[in-house]
Amino acid sequence: MSGDGKVRKIVVVLVGIILITLGLMSGCTENTQTKNTKIDTDGDGYRDAVDAFPLDSTEWIDSDGDGVGDNLDAFPQDANETQDTDGDGVGDTADAFPSDPTESVDSDGDGVGDNTDYYTDDPTRWEPPASDEFLQTAQPFLNKLDLDDSELRTYANTILTGCDASNIECFVNALYRDILLNYTCLVAPMNNTTLQTPQQTIQQKQGTCEDLSILLCSLLSNIGLTSSLVFTNAHVYSMVSDVNANDLWHVAEQSLIHQTEEIFGEPIFQSL
Repeated sequence: MSGDGKVRKIVVVLVGIILITLGLMSGCTENTQTKNTKIDTDGDGYRDAVDAFPLDSTEWIDSDGDGVGDNLDAFPQDANETQDTDGDGVGDTADAFPSDPTESVDSDGDGVGDNTDYYTDDPTRWEPPASDEFLQTAQPFLNKLDLDDSELRTYANTILTGCDASNIECFVNALYRDILLNYTCLVAPMNNTTLQTPQQTIQQKQGTCEDLSILLCSLLSNIGLTSSLVFTNAHVYSMVSDVNANDLWHVAEQSLIHQTEEIFGEPIFQSL
């Protein structure tokens, strides 16, 4: 019996030792886990468990998951871009000119940015066209043309009420006649600084030869007839395409022809 008692004591002692050991081990494990969750290796204030860059004190978040921290990433919400070297708002990956803040696109791939390239769809040329003295002279007049305007179209159609819809020559004559008879032609040298818009000429019922030509050209274009301005050294005229000259002559009243000759002081028929 005494022997059995000793055995029981030994067993109890061993069990106690085991329990104490397990308790100590459990405590150590819990302490280690708690300690690990509080570790901040780089000391940036973000624990390693939530720090995307636990060894870099300058970074802790990578919103787009591109491997570059948000503090350094110029495009933290775009995984395809991280840098904008020239600061133009276009990432270096997409920027055809990453070091030039004035350019970012090269549509034709000729090495010249679209902002500088005069021919963005032609890789064989990019330089501005050579200066054209005639175009420089004509441009102010061309700028006054209004080739697509609902009010001018309505105005023109009120003048054409007596013409057959298929008689183009009647249209041309009617518009020319209306301007010649109802507008005062101001005799003045050709001057591109005092030009009027067609609307201004209609409102004032007067204008220079150039103003009236601009008005006629605009009215013709607004009723669907291709028209152009013709320049000479001293005048600007309006010319219309696809008109039969013989038919136009027949619909033009002789009185109108004589009045035109008187206004401009020169005959309609002139030798070339």
